[in-house]
Amino acid sequence: MVAKKKMQLGRPRKKIQDYIIESNSADFGKMSDYYDYPVKTFLNFLCISHYAVDYCKTKFPKNADKKMGVEAQRHLNIIILSILPTIMGQFETFQKSLFSKCLEYSVYLDNFVPSEFLKRLKDIQSLEIDSLRLTAYRGQPAQVGTIFADSLHIWHDSHKVSHAFRALTQGVDFYTKDQIEELQIIWQLRHSIVHTGGTITRPDSQKNSKLKKFADKSIILSETFISTLGYKLHNLINNSITRYSSDFKGKLSADTPIAVQREIDSMFKVESKMQSSWIVP
Repeated sequence: MVAKKKMQLGRPRKKIQDYIIESNSADFGKMSDYYDYPVKTFLNFLCISHYAVDYCKTKFPKNADKKMGVEAQRHLNIIILSILPTIMGQFETFQKSLFSKCLEYSVYLDNFVPSEFLKRLKDIQSLEIDSLRLTAYRGQPAQVGTIFADSLHIWHDSHKVSHAFRALTQGVDFYTKDQIEELQIIWQLRHSIVHTGGTITRPDSQKNSKLKKFADKSIILSETFISTLGYKLHNLINNSITRYSSDFKGKLSADTPIAVQREIDSMFKVESKMQSSWIVP
């Protein structure tokens, strides 16, 4: 009876929302960070994710052969599976923030015609800005680009994202065909973890030939998955930004203020704690 009473006293009595704590850590990219430095903020989150897994691998108990036992490995598997959706959430924010900024700076692009841009964008989505969502921005200095990007529902589709960026400049694609194929696999893994309990369903496996062998199978990710993902996304983003920023900046009008040009340089700046190790020159 005493034991039962103690157990009852130990039960959580707060509401779910009472367990939410505001983060003051620089490890998690804030919206203001993404708005000012979208590339740098996301790349540094990839580094933090790598450090987190590496810390667990180092600190989790080992057997006599210096390998993790079954329990430790099980816990690590859960952590790695949980980190992937978080990374992709940050990746979505990176894409939206960068597009939002590019749209704001499009006012300095030569030959940018808003009506023509909207026509090109209709190829991927008919844009309708929800009036209720719009009123949520009242009382704050919201940018048009932010409201616009928030109204698009394309951010898990790399082909559509690439098209949206191209619609701004009428130039190069933001992602190459190979990059889109690789991102599609990563997004599918995220989908399977979030929506189907870590199982790649048969219909989902048919979306990409490289996933067919995993049809109806529950998956885990290898110990090196997060670091490998960090490496691959660093190089993918570096290549995309190098290509797209050159196209974007090359179409700026001659009278673009120097201060604005510097802001655009900062927006496209590729910088990370693992830059020298992960980015291939």
